[in-house]
Amino acid sequence: MVYKKFRKNKKGFSLIEIIIVLAIFVLISSVGLFFSFDHLRSQNFVSETRLLVRLLENVRQKSLMNENQNPHGLFLWENSFVLFEGKKFNLDSETNLFFDRNLAIDIETNFSESQIIFKNISGGLDTSGNFLLSDGVRNREISVNQEGSIYFK
Repeated sequence: MVYKKFRKNKKGFSLIEIIIVLAIFVLISSVGLFFSFDHLRSQNFVSETRLLVRLLENVRQKSLMNENQNPHGLFLWENSFVLFEGKKFNLDSETNLFFDRNLAIDIETNFSESQIIFKNISGGLDTSGNFLLSDGVRNREISVNQEGSIYFK
């Protein structure tokens, strides 16, 4: 009987119960948010690596097919990747294809003038080289040998 009386008068939650629940919710959310951002950065890095490899494969394929009887190349520009035709990159060419880069990822290359040019029909290069991608936490090296083979390290 006493229990029933006590139970009748209790309505809702106390302020302390609400504060404890909110604190637990904030703690779980902040930990989850931290892991989500790291996962997002990781996925952006993987995506940028895959994009560069696919573009290199595309350019090499166009050269092997001797498309428009020209060599084909990729130019690493300040905010985009540019696919081009010819023996040298020309910004004014109408055949250029631009692909946006993720500027949070640094890309360095040892190819002359930040361009790689595959020879038509053979798909080879004059010299081998690589691209180094870095986001401050992760590094990935993409190498291209003189035969035009593209591989990761």
